[in-house]
Amino acid sequence: MLLVPGFAQTVASWDDVIASLRRQHPAIAAPRALEIPQVASFAATADALADIGGPGLWCGYSMGGRLALQVAIAHPHVVHHLVLVSATAGLANEIERQHRIESDDALAQSALADGAEIFLDRWIAQPMFAGVPAHEAGTQERRSLSASRLSRDLRILGTGAMPSLWDNLRELTMPVTIVTGSLDSKFTAIGKAIHAAIADSVLVTVDCGHSIPLERPDELAAILHDTHSAAARNSEETI
Repeated sequence: MLLVPGFAQTVASWDDVIASLRRQHPAIAAPRALEIPQVASFAATADALADIGGPGLWCGYSMGGRLALQVAIAHPHVVHHLVLVSATAGLANEIERQHRIESDDALAQSALADGAEIFLDRWIAQPMFAGVPAHEAGTQERRSLSASRLSRDLRILGTGAMPSLWDNLRELTMPVTIVTGSLDSKFTAIGKAIHAAIADSVLVTVDCGHSIPLERPDELAAILHDTHSAAARNSEETI
């Protein structure tokens, strides 16, 4: 089970989900949160992640979900089951994509100008993260991220920088689970659209906002356990 963090997060953002899995389902092989490598492009980052992670159940949150989706499309042999948490397949409209590139570039400049601490405080204070308990925000762990790293990730891994993957969704042959928060109307709508585009997919809604790994780690752990168990059963039946 391979877990990919979102923007402005470290692997520690998965700690509560991993702890819940180990506590409730000790028979599952230890999940592994992956550090996102720093390479030249969105696609190259996904390629590097595929090499680092190898085969398994891939789960990504937000930016990590977009990267996990790219891994599944470019390297389907390593993704036995894909779990997308509060994620999108990109921006199909080129005008919207260009606006997003400009918006992410402005954020990248503000990270460099203001410094990581101020930028992170402002980022975490956004309404979309209002449901994250203060003690779960991972503020101290996030401060290990430099302003240059935050700026770079916005420019290289932002939604505008990634290619639109909407037309590629029909290529996916592995089962896909899409998880959204009921209070996150934007990504719930996106999740429904992804679900409609993928024949072998399941849509699960959790009673929370955008940041499901931090807001509802136990519920996400239960979803991952059920998904992992179903994948194992299907593998045994195939054999």
